[in-house]
Amino acid sequence: MPPLGHLHMEHVLQAVGVLEAVILRSFGPEGGQVLFTRDTGQAMLSRSGTRILTALHLEHPLARMVVECVWKHSSATGDGSKTFILLLASLLRLIHAAASKESNVSHSYSSTKAAEASTARHLADKLLAFGLKELDELIATGVVPYGGCISWEDFTVEAQTPSLTNNLCVQKLLRSFFHTRCGYTHCDFSSHLTRELLSHWKFKNQLPSFSLQLVSDYFPALHTPVSGFPVRSSRLIEGQVIHRDFATPPLKTDHQPVKAVVLTGSLQPTLLSTGDVLELGCRGRMKEERSILHFSSWMESSLQAKWNYSNLGLFDD
Repeated sequence: MPPLGHLHMEHVLQAVGVLEAVILRSFGPEGGQVLFTRDTGQAMLSRSGTRILTALHLEHPLARMVVECVWKHSSATGDGSKTFILLLASLLRLIHAAASKESNVSHSYSSTKAAEASTARHLADKLLAFGLKELDELIATGVVPYGGCISWEDFTVEAQTPSLTNNLCVQKLLRSFFHTRCGYTHCDFSSHLTRELLSHWKFKNQLPSFSLQLVSDYFPALHTPVSGFPVRSSRLIEGQVIHRDFATPPLKTDHQPVKAVVLTGSLQPTLLSTGDVLELGCRGRMKEERSILHFSSWMESSLQAKWNYSNLGLFDD
């Protein structure tokens, strides 16, 4: 068997430093967005730390391990990917600087690198012990008094209620979240739209985290992009949105081309059988020239989603 290799502190710091350099481009309100292009020509523009890090093609095993740790941290907390990398890089630099300084006066090891490795390990163990035993008390005494408490009711309460202080805290929280992803241009609009979504969100016999996780998991189904409209034209619509461009070519109407169809009525799960075709008409007339779209039973899954949402209490029938 080949001999086992050991990672030196310089190699670890170098790998994390490369990830830090990528993250710094989009960190903070003044940070820009990162553009990725794939071999297929598809482009991705994002400021999300998790999306940026997971989109990188990394060959170094240590870098891949760090990104996996960041992904697990972000999955548990919902945010903080870029801060995770920046704090990790800062801690590694401090440990390396302290280890290099203390190893110069150590005579118990055969080489300077061995002394540095031992000192770095000792400092890392002390840091871990600090995090497990003392950090909670430090946060309770030095951080919590300067923070605020936001409950789920503060998110779901109607906008006209007089709880202005909590509403202001919610707005600040949402604005800071969207600042790191949308920048200043659409930050305020996105935070208000999200506030409106959460205020109308309904759930039955489930914790608030269940509803938020449902939005995160099924966001592609809940979000319908329409080309040709600016972001500030976005609106919340109750119902199942069926995309307009998956079936037949669009037919002209009296006014503008149909971009999407929204179903707000009650739908049954067995609305379509195999081979059946459903025709949706315009203004109650089912003539061919007034037809909006045709689609067959392969789109039943989209209708089934509306039925599932109704059973969860997310939509009113």
